[in-house]
Amino acid sequence: MSATQAQHLHGKKGDGCWHDQRCPSKRSYYRNRRELNEKRRSHYRQQVSTGEPASEQVETVSLLVAEEAAPYANLYIWREKRKDAPV
Repeated sequence: MSATQAQHLHGKKGDGCWHDQRCPSKRSYYRNRRELNEKRRSHYRQQVSTGEPASEQVETVSLLVAEEAAPYANLYIWREKRKDAPV
């Protein structure tokens, strides 16, 4: 279906769901999705085959923790009282 046919079918005179900013972009993606996905897959395969580690893409943070300290957690439970609640 051409863009003009789609605009006529889904525009103001049609069912009214055509959005000028969103729909042409989606139509372009659907037309080219096979090539875009193949390009994405080949890029991923190239990264995997070159052995590029994922650690270069993710920041690693280390924290020093005292081993003698026993782990614990504080649990705070509260309830907001109603304005008409008894004192």
